[in-house]
Amino acid sequence: MNPIRIGLMGLGTVGQGLLRVLRKNADEIERRVGRKLIVTHIATKDLGRNEESLDGISVSDDALTQVRAADVDVVVEVMGGYNIAKQVMLAAIER
Repeated sequence: MNPIRIGLMGLGTVGQGLLRVLRKNADEIERRVGRKLIVTHIATKDLGRNEESLDGISVSDDALTQVRAADVDVVVEVMGGYNIAKQVMLAAIER
C-alpha cells in the first residue's frame, strides 16, 4: 500500500519535534495506521535552522508552493501565526 505523504508546514520547535516523533515511532505508526507516513515536503522560513536530517525531503521557504505539491496527501500546519497559516490551510483545502 502506498505511504501517506505529509507536507509539514513549519520547522520550528513543534515541527522538528513532530518530525522526530514520526521518525522514531515509524514502525509503530505504520502498524497502527496500516500505511507508512513519510514527510515529503517541509516549509520553513529559516532554511538554515534545523536539527534533523532532511535528506530526501523537499524544503522551501515558500509554504504555498509546498502545500500545493502533487506528492502531498496530508498537510500539517505547525507554523503559528494567522495570515500565512490561514493562506496555507485554505490552499490545502482547495487542493
